[in-house]
Amino acid sequence: MKLFTNTSASFQFFFAIFIILVVFLATLGIGIGLAIPILGINASELGSYMNTETIENIRVLKYFQTLQTLALFVFPAGVIAYVLGENVLQYLSLNFKPKLNSVLYVFITILVALPIMNVLIQFNESMKLPEFLGELEQLMRTSEDQAKKLTEAIVSTKTMLGLFSNILIIAILPALGEELIFRGVFQRIFTQMTQNYHWGIFISAFFFSALHIQFYGFLPRLLLGMYFGYLMVWSKSLWLPILAHFFNNALAVVFYFYYYNYAPESFNPDTYGTQSYMLSFFSALLVGFLIYFTYKIYFFKPDTKTVLS
Repeated sequence: MKLFTNTSASFQFFFAIFIILVVFLATLGIGIGLAIPILGINASELGSYMNTETIENIRVLKYFQTLQTLALFVFPAGVIAYVLGENVLQYLSLNFKPKLNSVLYVFITILVALPIMNVLIQFNESMKLPEFLGELEQLMRTSEDQAKKLTEAIVSTKTMLGLFSNILIIAILPALGEELIFRGVFQRIFTQMTQNYHWGIFISAFFFSALHIQFYGFLPRLLLGMYFGYLMVWSKSLWLPILAHFFNNALAVVFYFYYYNYAPESFNPDTYGTQSYMLSFFSALLVGFLIYFTYKIYFFKPDTKTVLS
C-alpha cells in the first residue's frame, strides 16, 4: 500500500496542487531549454513571440501551447495517480472502455449542440459587471480579445498539415490532459470531499471553466465540464469524456479551417444558430434527449460508493 493512498480528500487536494506546480515548473524549464536549440529562439526574447503575424512565431506558439498542456495537465495527472492511487489506470478511470453506442451518441450531441452553445456564448458575452467593477471588466475584455486573436492566428491555417497539427494541439492533447486532471483527479477528490458526486462534478467543472481565464465563455464551458463529468460517472470510464472533449475541440478546428478557406460569407461558426430561436430551441431539445439516451445506455443509479470505487 502506498503512503498517500488513504489520506484525507483535503490533503490529496493540496498535495495534487503541489505536484502540479512542481511538475509544471520542471517541465517548463526543460521545455524552454530544449526550445532554444530546436527552434533557434533567444530565451531573452520569448515575449516577442506573442506577435502572431509571422509563421515562425506561430510555430513557436504552437510549441509552447503543447508544452503547457503536457506540463500542466498530462504529466502531473500521471504523477498524482501514481502517488495517490494503488493503480494508475484504475485511479484515473482509464481501465474501462465506454460502450460504442454511447460514443456515437456523444459525437452527435456535440455536433447538434453548436447552435445552443453559440446562444449561451452570446448571452455570456452580453453580461456586464457592476459599474464599480468597470476597470476589471475592461481588463477581462482586453484579455479575452488577446486570447481570441491568438486562437484565430493558430486555427487560420491554409494547409492540411496545419489542420492536423491543430487537431493534435487543440483537440487531442487538451482533451486528454484536461480530462485527466479535472475529471480523473479533481472530480474524484471533490466527490470524496463532499461525499456527493453531483457536487464533485460541479466543483471540478467550475475550476475547469475558471482555469481558462475567459470570463465571457465561462457559462458554456461550465456546462460542458458538467456534461463531461456526468459522462464519466455514468460510464465509469474517463475515455468517454476524453472522446467528448476531443469531438468538441476537433469539430471547432475543422469548422474554422472550413470557415477561413472555403466557407461562403454567410457562414460563421461563431454565430451559427444565434439568429434563429427555433434552431436553438431544437438544438437544446435534441441535446437533452441525447444526454438522456446516453444515460439510459448505462442505466444505473450512481451512488457515492460507485463513483469512488
